[in-house]
Amino acid sequence: MYQNAYFDGRTIHLWDDKLGYKKFSNKRYAYLPNKNGKFVALDGTRVKKVFRYDKKDSDLYESDVPAITRALVDNYTQSDEPSIGHKVMVFDIEVEVTEGFPSPTKAENKITSIALWDSLTDEYYCYVLDPENKLEIESEDRVLKSGNNTIIGYKSEVELLNAFFGKYNEIRP
Repeated sequence: MYQNAYFDGRTIHLWDDKLGYKKFSNKRYAYLPNKNGKFVALDGTRVKKVFRYDKKDSDLYESDVPAITRALVDNYTQSDEPSIGHKVMVFDIEVEVTEGFPSPTKAENKITSIALWDSLTDEYYCYVLDPENKLEIESEDRVLKSGNNTIIGYKSEVELLNAFFGKYNEIRP
């Protein structure tokens, strides 16, 4: 099954968990009603696949399907098999709450911690804003590790964010 896909305007780039990297030209097509058509639309109309068509034709079916969606449907319609080898990272960002619930659109509140889980290593990380060393982590690098759990204290929000982005780029979910 596919893991990633990218369309550069002409070419579909597809990464498959079993076949690896494939690339192919985007072949735009749509369907037009045709009583002898090989396909049946969702509304029961018989249709024929066409590669040349007028986008303004109101009788067209599926002329607006994005290139990547079209490539995935064409390549994986017969498979319900899930992809393997995906990297999943779940994270939770906590912010300072001083006056009611913070607005995500404004993002005015200071980030106090970011916790994450890496599915491949089954490791948990918690990046904590701790300018006054209230966590009382004795190590010089301010890291507390226990089993698959790591807590790291940071003196500034910028340090915390940089560490999180570094881990995100390392995991590359």
